[in-house]
Amino acid sequence: MGKKLWTQGAGFAIPESISQLQFHELPITARLANIVRSIGARTLGDLKGRSSFELLQYQNCSRRTLSEIQQLIERAISGEFDEAQIEDSTAAAELLTLLEQGMAKLSPRENQFLLARIGAEDLPCLTFEEIGRRCALTRARAQQIVAKALDTLRKSWGPRVPRLLEMMKRRCLSMGCPLTPALLEQWTGESPRSFRLSRKAQARLIAALDKNIPCWFEKPRMLRRRLRVLPRRAPSPTAVLKAAGGVAKERERSIGRVTAGGVA
Repeated sequence: MGKKLWTQGAGFAIPESISQLQFHELPITARLANIVRSIGARTLGDLKGRSSFELLQYQNCSRRTLSEIQQLIERAISGEFDEAQIEDSTAAAELLTLLEQGMAKLSPRENQFLLARIGAEDLPCLTFEEIGRRCALTRARAQQIVAKALDTLRKSWGPRVPRLLEMMKRRCLSMGCPLTPALLEQWTGESPRSFRLSRKAQARLIAALDKNIPCWFEKPRMLRRRLRVLPRRAPSPTAVLKAAGGVAKERERSIGRVTAGGVA
C-alpha cells in the first residue's frame, strides 16, 4: 500500500482534482456510507482536514474504515474514477472492459445469478423466478441479488460507468437505432481487447444497467413490424428508440416462456 494519506491526529489530504467525487457514485461499503452520512459528507472533499481521531468517535468506525477511505483516495488519485478522458470512439470498448473487470470482483453467487440473467455463453436468459427456483430462493430474493450485482457494477469505477452508459444512449439516439449485438460488434470490432461475454450477453447487461437504453437482442423482424405502424414520414430517432423499447419489453415478457438451460 502507498504512503498513508492520514496519520493519528492529522487530517485527510484530499487533492483538489478529486474533491468533487460524490460518495454515492463510488464503490464504498455500507459501513462507510453510514459514517459519511452521519457527518454530512457528500464528496471526498468534505473529508479534507478531518482527522482519524475525529472519525473514530463515530459508531462502527474502525481503523478498517480509515483504511477504506485511504484506499478510495489512492484509487481516485491514480485516475481509476476519472471520466474526463473518455472518447466516443472508444466508449463501447472501455465500457465492456470495465464491466467485465467489475464482474470478476463480484461474489460467486452474484456473478452466477447475473450471468444466468443475461444469458451468458449464449444460453437463454432466465427469469428471476427460474433463477430462484433452481437455487431454492424466492423470486424476490433472486431479483435482490441481481440488483445488488448491477449496483456494484455501476459504482465499481466511480462515475465512469454511468458516464459511459450515457454516451452509449446518446450515440444510439443520434443514429436513430437501438443497441444491438451487431452494433456492439461494429463499435468494438477494431479494439485490441478481448471479451469473455458474447455480444448478445453484453447488450443484455447494458440494458439491465440502464433501462433508458433501448436494446434489441434478436433478429429485427418484430422491430420492423412495429416501425410499420409509425407515420409514413421518416421516423424520428426518438420514435425508433421508443419502438425498440417496446420490442425489448415484449422480449422481456417472452423470456419466461423460453425453455432455459442451466445456470451459467
